[in-house]
Amino acid sequence: MKIYSESVIQRLEVFCDTTYVFEDGKVNGRDVYKAKVSKKALPNRWGNRMLSYYVTNNEPLELELTFKADVEPEFQFYAASFDLLKTKALDVKPRPLEQMSMPFVLNDAILRKRYVTLNKPTVVTDSILSNE
Repeated sequence: MKIYSESVIQRLEVFCDTTYVFEDGKVNGRDVYKAKVSKKALPNRWGNRMLSYYVTNNEPLELELTFKADVEPEFQFYAASFDLLKTKALDVKPRPLEQMSMPFVLNDAILRKRYVTLNKPTVVTDSILSNE
């Protein structure tokens, strides 16, 4: 599965419920971590978060995941671009200088959220995702 955006994004978060078990996997051609005993891929996820991908030059995220045929994992993708204040169509005014942004959260970002379920026919109509 190749995930990309036609608009410029800086970060892509991938979530999948921990009940979905992956036998093997690669992210951008590199093997993912596998548990020593169970040999399952991505075993110790923090909540439902699978990974965070920091985009460079709008390069796509490529996921290769192996799972049992009767499993239909659902993924949630959050794509963030840090251009909220520059996007004229949204007309968001900058915060006053005396106000501090919240630490450890997305600030001044546009967030796009999409769901994709594998093993089912998927028609992607948004510019953020593509199934290959």
